[in-house]
Amino acid sequence: MKASVLCVYNEGSLPGTAYIGAKGFSLLVEVDGERTLFGTGMRPRYLKHNMEHLEISPDSITRAVISHGHASHAGGLGYLLSEREESLPVYAPAEAWGKKSRFSKDGIGLSKYTESKCERIDIDGWTALSKHLFLTPPIWSGNVSESFMVMAGGKRPVLLCGCCHCGVEQVTELVKEKFGEYPKSLIGGLHLEKVSKDISYHTAEVLRDTECQDLHLNHCTGPKGAVRLREVLSLEGVNEFIVGDKLEYRLGLKGADAE
Repeated sequence: MKASVLCVYNEGSLPGTAYIGAKGFSLLVEVDGERTLFGTGMRPRYLKHNMEHLEISPDSITRAVISHGHASHAGGLGYLLSEREESLPVYAPAEAWGKKSRFSKDGIGLSKYTESKCERIDIDGWTALSKHLFLTPPIWSGNVSESFMVMAGGKRPVLLCGCCHCGVEQVTELVKEKFGEYPKSLIGGLHLEKVSKDISYHTAEVLRDTECQDLHLNHCTGPKGAVRLREVLSLEGVNEFIVGDKLEYRLGLKGADAE
């Protein structure tokens, strides 16, 4: 069975296209005949623009998942809901909801109209979205609670990260405990742009030691983080994943293998 992950919103976009690169994160995951939007970016107008140019109809989305309440992941949700004919299931940690204030832009904030289109589902443990797609329990990292997405088809899962505020070690251990193997691939952000070299090198060592070296990184990984990962891993293993990039997988008894 085939599955795919498409980058919809990120700081970078494919050259020579009409896609807009802007601060934020959104991936479209297609598996088991369903479409899951993982993150909605920061700015509704940019999400709208990219979805239109990628020919993604809001009504085609099966569900949305907000990994945590930062605006760069939740800001476009109102647009997505407002453009739909029917309501939409929205999965997020309980802590991600209702934190917007005049002092903070974070938290999922909806108008009365868009709130009526939202079927709120709090993530409080391992959650099976479909046969091959799962959400981890939220992991608390001191100031934010974050959930992760896992695409599993057998032996080696694929891990999708919004920001990985808790550090990659906790997440990979959680995945192994659930599925019996460390992730083979990682897609998304690793929160390395504004951290010390030691943290970046430790992240690289964890990925090397767990044999998770098929990396497609964006958002808060940042150029500095990517360079430091490549110092420990390799140029081929650490890849950029920007708006318009798409990865395809075949899921089966031997796990998820990139095509």
